[in-house]
Amino acid sequence: MSLEKRPAKLILAGTCGVRMKTVEISRAARGIHASIKAGKSLSQLNTMRGGVKGFKGFVAEIQEAAEASAQGRMTVVLNNNGIADLQHTLKNGQTAFKQVKAGYRPGQIDYARYRGQTIVIDKDNPNFALIKKEGAQAGVKVVRGHFSNENAKFWADAMQMETKITGAKSAVITPKIYTGVQTAARAHSAGISAAKGGAVCGAGLSIGSNLVELARGNKTVGEATVDVAVDTAGAAAVGYVSGAVGSVVAETAVGAAAIETAGAVGAAAMTVPGVGAAVGAAGAAAGAIGGVATSAVSAGAALATSAAAGTVAAGAVAAAGAAAVAAAPVLAVGVVVGGVLDLIFGD
Repeated sequence: MSLEKRPAKLILAGTCGVRMKTVEISRAARGIHASIKAGKSLSQLNTMRGGVKGFKGFVAEIQEAAEASAQGRMTVVLNNNGIADLQHTLKNGQTAFKQVKAGYRPGQIDYARYRGQTIVIDKDNPNFALIKKEGAQAGVKVVRGHFSNENAKFWADAMQMETKITGAKSAVITPKIYTGVQTAARAHSAGISAAKGGAVCGAGLSIGSNLVELARGNKTVGEATVDVAVDTAGAAAVGYVSGAVGSVVAETAVGAAAIETAGAVGAAAMTVPGVGAAVGAAGAAAGAIGGVATSAVSAGAALATSAAAGTVAAGAVAAAGAAAVAAAPVLAVGVVVGGVLDLIFGD
């Protein structure tokens, strides 16, 4: 693949990666939306509500509602001092109520108060089995939540520390940091998913293109092997940024419909600082692989799962082996498309 044609094909492969992972990217976008909403809710809390120890519970409620909503189970915090903490909307339109308990031990919960509700316990609670058994004996369902007691305490302490310094009732800076951390984590997850898809698509396009170049006598097997590695790594890098940016774009549109602009996102990804360098550095990663395969196809199939270990999408492509197997039809189609494109537009 010539240097002139490479950016366009990398964008095509990165876009393909985004298309393959729209479910994951949409899920990340939903999570980002929930995290932004959670940050706003945290900023409205009186940090001394519940005292030094009790405030953690209110933070946990918001975190649980955000995580449940991010997974598609719309949940809101009932900030009304009532018997229930959360209201969950079921698929049939009915509502269910939940009570959040962070860091509780056996014997501390009055189950009789919460009949008809589901008690949600922090996911890292070492006493979960005993608490669940207690609940069952009292006729109350107990489940693991999506929040961590340790994490809820961390953010609660940080918010109280902020207001202690500022003298205000509510924290402003800490909730924004919380939102930023959550957004970055979810965007990274979307990027990793899209990078896996981009690696598969990039490998397919490159194998097809390089087979044509081999047939024409324009490349040696060694040159084609390196080019497949470089293209796979570059496509993974573009896919990563496209997926990460795409998840944020989708959140601003409050839906996955914005992912329809995946092509534009892929093109924009090439201009993001660091992406161009990562694509260029893929050559070094390919050189580090060592060895020359006997055919571009066999080499390309192997490189599709490991060539990008030196790029910003290292973690994604390191795990792309399983993705490549699952997406074998996509890889095959990519080979055909890459070959046809090179026949039409090649030298």
